[in-house]
Amino acid sequence: MRLKKIQICKLVWVSCFTLVTFPFLGAVQNVTQTYEQGLFILVLLGLLSFPLGPLLLYFVTTLQIIEYQNSFVLELIVISVSCFIGGYAQWFIILPRIINKYWN
Repeated sequence: MRLKKIQICKLVWVSCFTLVTFPFLGAVQNVTQTYEQGLFILVLLGLLSFPLGPLLLYFVTTLQIIEYQNSFVLELIVISVSCFIGGYAQWFIILPRIINKYWN
């Protein structure tokens, strides 16, 4: 039964990321709207994956691996992938290992 609870948590977590990211892939009318939507997505995904997701996003942006600042869709992809990888690793790989090591 415990395994099912973990799978349900993963499904809900991935669904939350999907529900935040995909509605904003549509057309954007002006620059102000793009900035507001990008900030909204950054805050929501940052909260879902805090602290490792925003930390990974910070490293991706400071290393300037990808030039994404002229494209809203590419910016959204960089934000969502960085936060997704960081949050998934944090909540479903690192934290369970720490819990198993110190509390079992």
